[in-house]
Amino acid sequence: MLPVANFHTLGAGALLSYLWFFENKITFNYFIKNSKIFFVVSLFLFIGILLVMNNNSLALSKIGIIYGIRETLLATVTFFLLLSTLTGWKGFAGIVVNNRIIQYFGKISYGIYLYHKPVPFFTSVLFSKLGIVTKSSIILICSYVLITLTVSAISYKFIETPFLKLKEKFDK
Repeated sequence: MLPVANFHTLGAGALLSYLWFFENKITFNYFIKNSKIFFVVSLFLFIGILLVMNNNSLALSKIGIIYGIRETLLATVTFFLLLSTLTGWKGFAGIVVNNRIIQYFGKISYGIYLYHKPVPFFTSVLFSKLGIVTKSSIILICSYVLITLTVSAISYKFIETPFLKLKEKFDK
């Protein structure tokens, strides 16, 4: 069910790959030249759809097509974000993406992706076993984020990095 439900994300990645490898450079250069504009427009549309979906008073947010539009816009935002990185970021965006901390989050992002779901579950179980009770969602969210980042950093250092070093032996 998942691949069918998220087929648009596969399509966005396939389109980017096609443009990069097979399409003539005129079409690709048009997308590259305007990618930041497309990114900003699709980002605002995506935020607008999120606002519509979160407004429970609107019956429109319950319609399945709005969900489909949201998912497609998310794929579009990601597509143009990736396309924009090919030309590099200047100004404030360049300062942000070239920041060492942001770069490190990029390195551990796979771990963040892997652990962001199980950490809250196991943290809740651990808190329960230790008798730690909090009704503050801010404390819970902060603990989830800190634990996820810590586990991701440890995973990067001791699991991912040794495997990345193995890759050098096979690149010849």
